[in-house]
Order: sequence, then C-alpha cells, then structure tokens
Amino acid sequence: MRSLFVVPAYPWPTTTGSRLRVRHLLAAARSLGEVELFAWVDPARHTPDPPPGDGPDRLHVSRRAGGPSSVPARLAGLAGPQPVEVRRSDHAEARRELTAFLRPPYDASVVVGARAAAVFSDLLARPRVVDFMDLEDAKLASRRVADPGTPGPRAALGAALDRRRARAWTRLQHELVEAADGVTVCSELDRERLGHPGAVVVPNGYPPPAAPAGERHRPGAGPPTMTFVGSFTYPPNVDAARYLAGEVAGELRRVLPGAQVRLVGRAGEGVASLHDPPAVVVVGAVERIEDELARADVVVVPVRHGGGTRVKVVEGFAHRVPVVATTFGAEGIDAVDGEHLLLADSPPAMADACARLVEDGALREAMVARAQRLFLERYQWPVVARGFTELLGALDHPDDGAR
Repeated sequence: MRSLFVVPAYPWPTTTGSRLRVRHLLAAARSLGEVELFAWVDPARHTPDPPPGDGPDRLHVSRRAGGPSSVPARLAGLAGPQPVEVRRSDHAEARRELTAFLRPPYDASVVVGARAAAVFSDLLARPRVVDFMDLEDAKLASRRVADPGTPGPRAALGAALDRRRARAWTRLQHELVEAADGVTVCSELDRERLGHPGAVVVPNGYPPPAAPAGERHRPGAGPPTMTFVGSFTYPPNVDAARYLAGEVAGELRRVLPGAQVRLVGRAGEGVASLHDPPAVVVVGAVERIEDELARADVVVVPVRHGGGTRVKVVEGFAHRVPVVATTFGAEGIDAVDGEHLLLADSPPAMADACARLVEDGALREAMVARAQRLFLERYQWPVVARGFTELLGALDHPDDGAR
C-alpha cells in the first residue's frame, strides 16, 4: 500500500499532542507500506531530520503564509462563507508545492485537520481520508463558555464574531465529510458533534513506557508537586497555566503547605512571566519528560477550552502518576471520576483533590493502577492504531466499494 499524508504539524521532535498523533498515524500507515509526507508548518517551526527509521519514504516541508496584519484586511477576511482562518492567508504557493510533490497513484490520501483539508483536499486523489484531530467549531464554542468576557459591547461583538466563525466551520466540516471516503475523529464525543456516525474513532494515544515514571516517585522526598505539561504557546494551555498559577496555586498552599506548581513545556512570554519560585516554577522545555513526571505527586490538567482530547491525561495514566483535571480537561476520554482520576472545576476543589492524592497513599495506588489498566486497554498507540490501519486497509480493496 502507498499512502500520502498532508499534515499541519511536523511530528519531530514529538513535543505536543498534535505531533504525537501525526507521528503515530504515519507509523500505522508505514506498517502497511510506503508513506509520503507533505508537512505544512508555521514559518518559524524548527524541522529537524526525522530520527533514523522513523521518517517517511518522501518528505516535503512547506511554510504557511502569514495572514494580513492590518485591521481592515483582517476584518475583510470575515466576509464570505469560508472560515476566516482559511480565507485570510494566501495558500497559492503551498498548493503549488504540493502539486509538484505529488507522485500518484496513491492507495490512500490522508489529510489531517480541517484547515489543511480545506486548503488541499481538491488536489488529493481519492480514496481520501480526513482526520479531524479536533473540531474547530467546538473549539470556538468551548472558548466562549470558558471566557465570555466582561459584559458590554466589546464582549457582545466578540461573541457574535465567534458564532459566525463557528457556523462557517460547521458548514465546512460537513462539506469535508461529504467529500471524503473515510473520516476519523479522536473521541465518541467528537463523532457525535460532527454528526457523522460512520466516522472511525482513533483516540489520541500514547506510546507505552518501558518503565512508568511514577514507579520512581518517592512521596515526601520534596515539596508536594503538581505538574502541568503542555506547549505554553497554545492559547488553551496558556489560559490553563494562568488559571493554575493565579487561582489554584494559592489554594494548594493553603491545604498543602509548601506545595509547588511546575509548568513543563515550551513557554511564551505569557507563561514565562508566571515564574514565582518556590510556589510556581516555569520549567520550560525538557529533554526527558519522564524525569519531571517522576517527581510529580499529581499531574494537573486545568484546561478550560480547546479541541480534541488532552494527551496529558493519558500520559499521566501511562506513567502511573495520578491525575486531577477539570471536567473539560478530561472530556472525550473514557475515564470515570473517582476511579481513574479526580475531576475538579474550581480552585478550592482542584486543591482539595490534589491534597487527597498526596495524603492518601491507598487512594493514589488504587487510582493509578486502574488508570494504567485503562491506558493499556484503550489508549496505548499499538491498540489505538488498529482502527486506523483497518480503515486504510479497507480503502485499499477495490471490491469493497470504497474506491
């Protein structure tokens, strides 16, 4: 089988959930045959060579064009039926690069993300699969719920524009589904939201660690440590970091004197300025996430808006570190409050949940054991990949009517 991937995230180094998803979808396709990769990335993104044996058979990196900077030009992008994120940039050069890169025939063309699908799908031969690693209309709706803004004309205008953008994305997502031979989403919840019962659920998974980091944890060896892992240039993670450092950290130190919050991942200025040791430590990017997870008493996922599902929850499960999350942070993952993790939607509740897991060793051990079992059964990538390879395999058989 020969597959083409068009993706909006260069998967090396694998430091974010979207890169992890792309990397493992590529690996699943490589198990079936040749893979070619067209990566459409941010102009500033570093794109090192793939590790030996991990890359595609052919690779091209295309740099996304920036959008208009003037206010009138940006407002003009709101006009028309397509989402502003698709309309406001010039994609002609990237489309020319993809056209030059193509070497058909392909047994399957896979495009990841609604935005990439909107820009490139018409250039891709069928059978064609669209992977909705998240849903753009759902992201906008969740952001508005999490941050409605200060009541007034400005908030009302922002809400109206977000509703317009969400409607445009909903229309576009439906058009992409209708034109695809296969559709994948990351959760049952997103399948319901997309309104396409034939979509295949390919959860955001995580590679099974040879030695879970939580097994190296020594309670009481340092201050009670709550660790939030993420890319802190991604707006939902920035919001979550500010919420954790600004509202939750004080409550934590009330119930757990000396408690420390550690923010682990690439940080922009909006998060770097939160560094206030010893209460809040902005660690930044690290070589080995396992070392940070080994010192963590709790993985916290205080995310309040965004899309897809949070790999950081599954990462905690895989490494046997207990997880405390907002209800939204755990959304789309088949985890039960009180069984696999603790849910908390206010600063006092999040602090109290962390304290329970720090102080009650029996609760901690029972919870991480159940969470690890759930990970092994549902969310480790060798298990997750089966649904994707089965979909590609079905597309590869002309007798099944899919071509």
